[in-house]
Amino acid sequence: MVALLKSSDTDILSGHAEYDVQFYDVRFVHNHMTEAVLTKQRVEDGKTDQLVEWMSEVREREDEVVETFQSEGMVTEAAFLEHNEDDDYLVYFMEAENLREVYESFGESTHEIDEEHKEIMSDVLEDSEELGVGNYELLYHMVNPDRS
Repeated sequence: MVALLKSSDTDILSGHAEYDVQFYDVRFVHNHMTEAVLTKQRVEDGKTDQLVEWMSEVREREDEVVETFQSEGMVTEAAFLEHNEDDDYLVYFMEAENLREVYESFGESTHEIDEEHKEIMSDVLEDSEELGVGNYELLYHMVNPDRS
């Protein structure tokens, strides 16, 4: 059994206070709680192939990604590429016990893969400084409480 609790946070990252970021907590019977967020950022024209290549490399460097997840407190991260008539968009789903801590840790990270990720995102996204948090209404977020 899960209960969804909606909370707002306008200070997720310094410099990004203009966003009304919606986190959705999922509280399980055993009091385990996670927050989830969905982001969407426009990919610069002509940069989609570079983004796809980078994401392929990220998948190949899974051990490094797991290490950063463990140091940041990230539980789940999924990246999608949305294609439409005019533009491509990078869409992220992220889940963590504390998303603020994840963002802060990532911002301060010196892990090689994080440094490369920041550099590439700066190059391929229209405005990499924008969090790209849209006005999404979470209808549900369910997680198997027995997942490992």
